[in-house]
Amino acid sequence: MNLNYEQVMVMGSGSLASNCILHLLQMHITIPMTIYETNITNISTLESLAASNGIKYIDVPKEEIFLDLAAIRKSTLIFVIGCYYIIPAEVIGNRCLSIINYHNSLLPKHPGRNAEAWAIYEQDSTTGITWHYVDERIDAGEIIIQREIQLDDSFSSLSLLRLQNQIAFDTFKLIINDLLIGGISSYKQNEELRGKLHLSKDIPNGGFLEISWDIHKIKAFLRAMDYGALRRMGQPKVIINNVKHTWDKTVFLNQGKNRDELIVNEDENYLLISKDGESIKLIGLNQEME
Repeated sequence: MNLNYEQVMVMGSGSLASNCILHLLQMHITIPMTIYETNITNISTLESLAASNGIKYIDVPKEEIFLDLAAIRKSTLIFVIGCYYIIPAEVIGNRCLSIINYHNSLLPKHPGRNAEAWAIYEQDSTTGITWHYVDERIDAGEIIIQREIQLDDSFSSLSLLRLQNQIAFDTFKLIINDLLIGGISSYKQNEELRGKLHLSKDIPNGGFLEISWDIHKIKAFLRAMDYGALRRMGQPKVIINNVKHTWDKTVFLNQGKNRDELIVNEDENYLLISKDGESIKLIGLNQEME
């Protein structure tokens, strides 16, 4: 394979980044590889992967990463995978770099953070994944490949995120050869369809369930906030009798009462919301202290 680059880098963290690096290793490419880890945990899979395969591994503050990247003078292919840094202009403007980002939505919809949650909360019928080039604006560069996912009520943010990671890896394997030899095409995003940029601080409805919503909106909110133990958007809340509450467990009941009803059971400590022939039970209410 005649490669179009002198080196390849992966900047990010997480299982998708690990899988993509493993695939690059299995390809036996002849150019050096470097890993910049951006979200360090107590046990780093990327660091262990690098150590066992002789890959250069760098764990430094983002300012040092950007200085390194801005100074590169070799043709370099960079994959940004599970990295939430905003890449500065001096890096993007380095003509030696081709920077490709993975994003978990069908851009230009839902740019920014936690796109899986916003797709569920806004009750989109479809979402998906995008590999795209990085330019001066967040998640706005030319698209290399996308794949669509049909959404239904079975998805939580956590389960959707897992499916997106799998599809992202499958598409990475499809495009990597052409990327390395510089023979892949891309196309501009449709600016007329560009959605609102979601920041890391943004949470659906500020994290509060509104009892006045219809049952479909309530279910969408609860599924959007559900990252399991990750609690990426914190714990959802509900206001009952002017007091904020969290809860321990959510149970969706497909069959509800024929009439709309709200029951606060203080003895068994749950809130039952019945609407549109369906019910949702919030179990283990906890009054939130100010």
